[in-house]
Amino acid sequence: MKKTASYLLVLLSSMSFGQMWTELEKDQIIRYWNEPNRYVTASTGKPGVRLTVDGSKWLWEYNRRRGKGKTNPGLVPPPSSDQEAKWEKWIDARVAYDRWRAQPLAVVVPDPGPAPADLVELAGNPPQFASLVTPNKHVVTIDGKQFAYEDNLDMRPRFAYYRFTDGVRSFGTKLGTLPPEELNLILDTAGVDASAAKVFKAVSLLEGGFDSLNTYDTGFISVGFIQFAALAEGGHSLGQTLLQFKTDDPIGFGKDFRRFGIDVTPTGLVVALDTNNRDERVGAGANQQAIKDKRLAAVFQRAGQFSAYRVAQVKTAKRMYWPAKEKWSIKKPTGEIISGTLDEIISSEAAMAIFLDRKVNTGSLGFLNAVLQAIADDQQEYCVDVLKRFEGILVETLWYRYNPNGDTVLTKPQPCEMLPAVMEKFKRS
Repeated sequence: MKKTASYLLVLLSSMSFGQMWTELEKDQIIRYWNEPNRYVTASTGKPGVRLTVDGSKWLWEYNRRRGKGKTNPGLVPPPSSDQEAKWEKWIDARVAYDRWRAQPLAVVVPDPGPAPADLVELAGNPPQFASLVTPNKHVVTIDGKQFAYEDNLDMRPRFAYYRFTDGVRSFGTKLGTLPPEELNLILDTAGVDASAAKVFKAVSLLEGGFDSLNTYDTGFISVGFIQFAALAEGGHSLGQTLLQFKTDDPIGFGKDFRRFGIDVTPTGLVVALDTNNRDERVGAGANQQAIKDKRLAAVFQRAGQFSAYRVAQVKTAKRMYWPAKEKWSIKKPTGEIISGTLDEIISSEAAMAIFLDRKVNTGSLGFLNAVLQAIADDQQEYCVDVLKRFEGILVETLWYRYNPNGDTVLTKPQPCEMLPAVMEKFKRS
């Protein structure tokens, strides 16, 4: 009851004059951030070759137009035809040439010449893929603790998701390095059982810790142990995580976010205070403010290191991404649709982890229905009991970034026949 009353007070306060902060609160926030040495920035003096944002955008569009728009960020999608192989060879050569041209070395890299005409027709004329830049170092001090960042990050030469040269990152503290009693208390408080906790820990190795963050890619602001992202609208899973924290613990939210210039609307849009002109930037505007103002990035990282914000992250992850009740469907030869939920056909933690990874990183379960349909067609049986027998095929064909092979922690599917026709149809590149 006390928490509900406190939340109402915070909410009413944030709605005063149609704003999230009163003018007095803004004065306090600005005064805090203007204290000496609170935020220091300077050139690193170390120039380096970097992927350009325009080049990264072109690579994303190129992938999208050949049907590979959402792919593993750590990999370059392989060619699917001789034509694509020709394009890939030219792109690799052009990227190498642009990087050499930005900072010539002793070994000359040849100019590959104009882009193939059919590639230009597909994705437009390629821009410059690399440039020479000098990053800046930013140090933010909050309550005696320093947070250091660099901008103009060194991306992989063909990374298709780079968007903001002002963006920064911190990998944070991996969940596996937290004291077990501390991590277990967080998970238990969030209502996560031991089995689900193991799954979340496995996927978090691909994302980061409670205090990880990045503000350089298509997530705009991405923070936390499974990278809750604001996306273009400035809300999405990050906004829901902040709203969860604000609802559960409004006083803690005030201490960890509001007093530094970050809030969230009742609909889950992030709000950021521009301390230069006192403007409250909402949603997409908050994204740009947090990317530009490294002090706000540090606020997210600080909260992820010790506060109840970590519990809110786990609660939001379970609510938004836990895949157990996701739907699947197949069709019988008669046209009848058979459907169910994921937890009806999988029972292993490894399988749950690969689908959690897909939900977090792509928003879907991938081509699950196609694999299930192929299994049912192969067996000429269309029921849950048959599909359950081939859970191992789902793991082998559908793992995305998390590969359960060699994982000794999570439970695995029971051994099953691999069905050569199905495996050939969905073989990995």
